[in-house]
Amino acid sequence: LRRGKARGVLDKESPAVKEEILQMIASYLAEEGYTASALMLQDESNLRKADTRKEETERSQRWKTVKRAIIEGDWAEVEKFCNKSSIKSMKNFLY
Repeated sequence: LRRGKARGVLDKESPAVKEEILQMIASYLAEEGYTASALMLQDESNLRKADTRKEETERSQRWKTVKRAIIEGDWAEVEKFCNKSSIKSMKNFLY
C-alpha cells in the first residue's frame, strides 16, 4: 500500500485516532491489573481530567476488593457488589 491510500483508512496523525489508541492501551493496562501504568499513561497523555482522578481511584479500589473477594471465595461480598444497580448495567456482569 502506498502511504496516501493507508492514510485514508487510518490517519495516524489525527488527534482523535491518537486519543482512541491511547485510551485502548490504558483500558487494557487497567484490565490486566497494571493500574498504576494505566493512570500514568492517562496522566502523561492528558486523557484524564483532575476531577475524574478521585472517581477512578475509588472505582479501582472497588474492583480490587471484588477481585480479592473472588480469589478468597468470599461470595457474600461478591454478591453484595453485583447487586448494586450501577453494576447491573455493565456488560461484564451480564452472564
